[in-house]
Amino acid sequence: YYGAPQRHDVIHQYNRWLGAQLPHHLEEGQVLILPKTLPPELPDAEVTAAQRKVDARAPDTADWSSARPGLDLYRGWRVNTQERASAEITFRDDSRIEMRENTLIIIYGGSQTKARRETSEATLDRGALRSRLGAYTGKSDRALTVTTPSAVAEFEGGANLVTVDDGGTSRVANHGEGKTAVRSAGKTGGKVRVKPKMGSKVAKGKAPSTPKPLP
Repeated sequence: YYGAPQRHDVIHQYNRWLGAQLPHHLEEGQVLILPKTLPPELPDAEVTAAQRKVDARAPDTADWSSARPGLDLYRGWRVNTQERASAEITFRDDSRIEMRENTLIIIYGGSQTKARRETSEATLDRGALRSRLGAYTGKSDRALTVTTPSAVAEFEGGANLVTVDDGGTSRVANHGEGKTAVRSAGKTGGKVRVKPKMGSKVAKGKAPSTPKPLP
């Protein structure tokens, strides 16, 4: 009806009572709302909290503006927290990341995977962020991918901390009970699973270190 099977996101948007998990399981007799025309593009994320000086910039402009709560973020938008500032970003699937001071991220929104779930994506250029994806249910209903200059971290549920130092080295810590994995941003080494209460370090051009217990 909308020209592509991938536009089931429109049905998801207009029928929130089906829940957040994809795919939905429909039953005979359920009534779905289908708009006659495609709605305006939905934002990929939203600023849901901001303390002190937090800036945002659209991909088609060089000017930074204040990132106040309620600001819609689309693909390619940048959010930057200044000294002693912090911010919370909530994605369309209700996944959340909490930015610490002096942190810069780029929002890439959701992408459809072979498992037919919507994975939120962001790039962490510098600083530190914490992901909060809710308790892991085993159904991959909350997923987040964070790319840094040296690593690609994948989270399913739980709470995780990602930091990038001045040299581009990344540290990934699994503080919750979800599934966490990390690999090099290049082609060095394979994917390493980081179990709960464990952490791994990834330097530029290097494979992830063997996970170690968190202090």
